[in-house]
Amino acid sequence: AEHPEVKGILTVRDDPDKYVDSWLVAAPFIDIVQRAPFKWMTTVKELMPELRVEYIDETTGGDVEKYLDRDVLREYYTEYNQEVQDSIPPERLLTFNVKQGWGPLCEYLGHPIPEGIPFPHVHTRAKLEGEMFFLQMVTWVWKLCEVISFASFLAVMVKAKVLITKTKLAPSRNHSKKLE
Repeated sequence: AEHPEVKGILTVRDDPDKYVDSWLVAAPFIDIVQRAPFKWMTTVKELMPELRVEYIDETTGGDVEKYLDRDVLREYYTEYNQEVQDSIPPERLLTFNVKQGWGPLCEYLGHPIPEGIPFPHVHTRAKLEGEMFFLQMVTWVWKLCEVISFASFLAVMVKAKVLITKTKLAPSRNHSKKLE
């Protein structure tokens, strides 16, 4: 209402449960990037406050303990969409499902539909699940490397102790010559 020249676009899913299903695939990202090795990366450290807000606070209306709770996610998604639709006049708001493609979006923005350019679909469920699996694997491999490094260190220490013990127990050459 303050800026009548501004147009808004609210992206929606087919229904709240579709949103929740999709969200629950993406939500583990916040937990994954808080583990080694990601937690040490400068970019992750810088983005973490915003990621916490986006992944935990905004999806639950501030009920941060329930950011993976289906009922809370569904309820807040519905409330948020209604709040946006109530606060922006319908002539300045496009409620848009990406499945609709270019048509409604281009019409709303007053632009022609791009010829020969398919509407982008950045994240399919399979792609998102694959990305989450890859990130999870990095954390598992990192842990494995830590275990292997520690085991190697222990092996070197045990071998060093054995060598030191053998050296202490073995008669020295000088000592054996004196005995002759």
